[in-house]
Formats: sequence, C-alpha cells, structure tokens
Amino acid sequence: MDTATVERRAAVEFRFDGRTLTGPAVTYGDVAQGPKGPERFEARAFVSGLDSANLVLQHDARRVIASQPEALAFTDTPQALDLRASLRPDGAEAQLVRRGTLGGLSVGFVAIEERQEAGVRVISGAHLDHVALVDRPAYPASTVELRQLDTAAFVGAVRYGTIMQCECVGDACSAVQFEPGSLDQYINGAEPSIAVAGGGFSNVIAATARNTMSVARLGAEAARLLGAVQRTAGAGVQVVIERATTRAAQALVLDALAVPLYLRPIVNFDTSLYSDIAGVRHIERADIRAWLLKATTSDRGHLPVAAAGVATGPVPEPMTVEQRAARRRIWL
Repeated sequence: MDTATVERRAAVEFRFDGRTLTGPAVTYGDVAQGPKGPERFEARAFVSGLDSANLVLQHDARRVIASQPEALAFTDTPQALDLRASLRPDGAEAQLVRRGTLGGLSVGFVAIEERQEAGVRVISGAHLDHVALVDRPAYPASTVELRQLDTAAFVGAVRYGTIMQCECVGDACSAVQFEPGSLDQYINGAEPSIAVAGGGFSNVIAATARNTMSVARLGAEAARLLGAVQRTAGAGVQVVIERATTRAAQALVLDALAVPLYLRPIVNFDTSLYSDIAGVRHIERADIRAWLLKATTSDRGHLPVAAAGVATGPVPEPMTVEQRAARRRIWL
C-alpha cells in the first residue's frame, strides 16, 4: 500500500482506564471534517486491513504501541468499527495518556471507493492502514478522555501491635511496630491530617481540613473489608478518603487495577516517641507528616487499601502543599 495515499480521520469517544483503550475508531454515518472537506464512512466500509493494522504513536509505523492479535482487536459492526487495545499500565504511552500529553486518536486509511452526495464525500470502500495515538487529533473534535473520579473512596488501616518492615536511617532497626494509642491523636481530626499519593507532598489527594478524609478507630466493618483479623476493639486506626478528584487520585485508582495499594504513614521521628528493641522500632507516639498511599507488589506486613471510583470527564490538576524543611522517615 502506498503510504503517500494514506489519509487521516479523527476517532471519537475513546476511553482509557489505565490499561485498555476502547471505543469506536470510526462511527459509520457520522459526517466529519476531513482533509478534503465533509466526509462520512458507509457501514462496513473497511474491506481490508482489519487483521493487520496496528496502533502506533504519532502516525509513525515504526513506533508500534499495540499489535494484533495479542494486544489489539477490531470489531466491525453496522454502527461502528470498534477498537480495543491493551497498554502496559507502567509503560511510557500509558503514563503520557494519564498526563494528558497524548490526548487524541487518529485513523490512517486509504480510500478505495468513494462518491459525492450533496457536497459530502461518502467513502464506501477503504483499507485500514493504522490507528495512531497522538498529541493532537487529526481534527479538533477527537480526544481520548482521561477520566475524572466523580466519586472515589480509599479505605486503609494501620494495626497496632503488628511488626511491619520499614526503611529507617541507620542500623537501629529494620521493622516498625505502632504501639496501642500511638496514632490516637489523629482520630476524629484532633490533629490535622493530609493524604498523599506515591509522589509525595506534590500529590496531595485529601485533607481532614477539607472533610475529604477521616481518621477513626479501626472498626469491624473496615477490618473485614481489608481482610484484617481484629481481636480487640480499636486495635488500630482506619483512614477513609472520600471525593478524591485530583489527577494523583485518578492515577491511584488506575494503578489499583494492576497492583495493590498500601497505606503508610510518613513519620517524623525527630518529634515522635519510640524505642528501638531487637531491631524493631516501637512507636509510642507518632508525629505523622502525611498518610501515603502507594502501589506496590510487596506488602511487607501492611494491609492492602480498598479503592473504588466512577470516572467521567476531565481531570483537575494535582493539589500541592508547602512543607517546612524537616527530617522525616518513611516506613515502607
């Protein structure tokens, strides 16, 4: 196929859930502004290429993102040519889509049969050369809609009296244990709290001052949800985050599709009370800088976070907060 004859048409209504691109590559019968003026495709116009076209980056055939049959499939119906492409959640393309850098889809095709009807170019036969993920769609109407969390919830917990692996400065300890009551000062907002995503303080997703998160004694319902064995009432604290609609929160829910999330307090040991005994740092009163939600494949004794959300619409930019310079430790 002579690539010089390949034309481009914007796709519409695509969705990306962090792993999969889905939607109609071409909706039959819709009139769109093409390079030669208004145009539309008749139903099942693509007579070839459905079993060979790839998803590529920026219309560059050398930069294949997804290929058939492993990661790409087309379904041709009387209404549309539908596409389903799998991307690696940790891949560069998925990251660029999350950031909004790659925001459009464009179909590359070669017209084989066409005619004019009332000033509209009607394409009745075409070869599908490729579909491209681009920074700008071929025409302004096309975008990949990176979705906002209209309703979102994260539920996590820290148990008292449980040894968990950590990364502490020096050789004093290799594990941490929160003693009963060591986090109680944060219950019911007595001390303010913020929650951050894996990137740290530049990715704030909730705050008690905004009523988007709460800290409470670990209850039976949360314990069951997280798979914890709760032997006594109040055997830890639970952190519930609600209405998280920042870009960082969006990324967390998408990450949770692939790997577990864990809740980890960022502890300032300079102002905390603790004792190091036999390689375990026993924290008697913790000064928590923030509650960190992070995706990882290693639980190290922590409880996984339950995450849920419904997604539609554009995503707001991350919130940021300024932090005074201070030594801090992240137990991991």
